This record gives sequence, structure tokens and C-alpha cells, in this order.
Amino acid sequence: LPLPVSSIEGTTTSQLNVRAETSTASETLGMVNQFTKVQIIGRDASGSWYQIVFAESASGRGWVRAEFVQVNAAAE
Repeated sequence: LPLPVSSIEGTTTSQLNVRAETSTASETLGMVNQFTKVQIIGRDASGSWYQIVFAESASGRGWVRAEFVQVNAAAE
């Protein structure tokens, strides 16, 4: 289960696949372009994946690799 975080804004540092699960082997729901602002609404236990608001997916959310999302340092 995602660990909830108060909604944090991040900016992608590269083009990212948005995944259904916290695995690069999981289904790709779509893509987010470089320098796109995203709303982070959760993270996995390891902290390597962020759950984001992703309107194009059926659930309205998806997972991206945390290393490619720059978060305002004050929000961490």
C-alpha cells in the first residue's frame, strides 16, 4: 500500500513512464514529459517510487521512479 504524503508538487527531470505498479516490469499507463509538474500523493516503502495524480489512467493515479522527480526540498 502506498504511504500517504500530503500532496507534494514535483517536477520531472526526464521523460517518464507512468506505471500501474512499483515495478519497471508493470504495465505502462502513459508518459510524462521532462519538466512536467506532477502532484505526488504517495510513495512506496522503499522510497524509490512516487504515486502521482495521473488523469489518463483509469484510477486517476500511477507510479513513477522517484529518482527522476525533483521535489521542493522543504516538502521532503
